[in-house]
Amino acid sequence: MPVGTGLTLAALPAFLLNETMFMLLTEESGWRGFALPRLLRRMSPLAAGLLLGGVWGLWHLPLFFIPGEAQALYSPAAFGLLILPTSVLLTALHLRSRGSVPVAALFHAAFDGMFVLLGVGHHPALMWWLVLVVWLAAAAVYALGGLRPTPQSAGGTRLFPAPPEGVAAR
Repeated sequence: MPVGTGLTLAALPAFLLNETMFMLLTEESGWRGFALPRLLRRMSPLAAGLLLGGVWGLWHLPLFFIPGEAQALYSPAAFGLLILPTSVLLTALHLRSRGSVPVAALFHAAFDGMFVLLGVGHHPALMWWLVLVVWLAAAAVYALGGLRPTPQSAGGTRLFPAPPEGVAAR
């Protein structure tokens, strides 16, 4: 699939708006709005991001077995290895945006838009390059301290209250 076939630049703004609203109402409200703040009360941001990425990957697993679903064309191994560092990047965004679920939804939508626009899932070599780039980006965020909790990030999210007091995030 050539670049721009699955999604054209002209259609990108509508895709981003639709996908952001969809992610806001579905996955990101659950993953970054509800689950992540609770995981951060019990473990480090890196561990929470990786654990949530693993669960997120399992959430997508059935799509690999549905004929006609775009994800059925992807390498499950590459997708699994891609979703882990993506979750770490989303954890850093969560911490830096004071738990903003709309920021997470916009990132998710932009990532999906790039994926579709470039036809990444239809080119195994490109998919593996993306896996490498996203792991390097997550490593850079970690090395630069982007996963350190901020005083503002301990209060939960704007959609869900903070979990009960107890073990502070590390």
